[in-house]
Amino acid sequence: MTETTAYDEAFERAATPRPHYRGLVTTLESFTLNEIDRRERLQKISLVDQGITFTVYGEKEGIERENLARLVVKTTGDSGGYNMLMGPFALRKEIEAYAAQMRKAPGNYIAQPLIELSSHPTWVDGKFEPRRIDLRPFILYGETIRVLPGGLTRVALRPGSYVVNSSQGGGSKDTWVLASRSA
Repeated sequence: MTETTAYDEAFERAATPRPHYRGLVTTLESFTLNEIDRRERLQKISLVDQGITFTVYGEKEGIERENLARLVVKTTGDSGGYNMLMGPFALRKEIEAYAAQMRKAPGNYIAQPLIELSSHPTWVDGKFEPRRIDLRPFILYGETIRVLPGGLTRVALRPGSYVVNSSQGGGSKDTWVLASRSA
């Protein structure tokens, strides 16, 4: 470790851990390089699997870049499902082309794992067919916060689609919960 003028929470001075970090440093120093690599890979996968949205920065080895095939990537300036990459369904050449665009302005993108949406029987062309849906709750915020018994259900009307935005062919319907509060 090199000397620095910045405050280091873990180290008092070069290679001298603060008392409350000694146990952690000792444990970390006992790991082999292979163990550190293994734990880092598991940690990155864990972050992706939690549904966390990542802001894409310029790091060469950012977690979102290493996992594009597992992520949904969107531009921050667009809405309605435009200019996005559905990594789990994209071809390798599509992922590579999208990654090339991301490298030009990485701060203009966010990435998140594909979330499996609920499926619902939806009346389409005279029959019921399964379609993915999500629910946007109605929440009132003032002196108190109140979650109303319902929300807006958005539906992906194209078979197999995950995109529920109305501008991309999705539909919507008000949804109300009719059960009593004591149920």
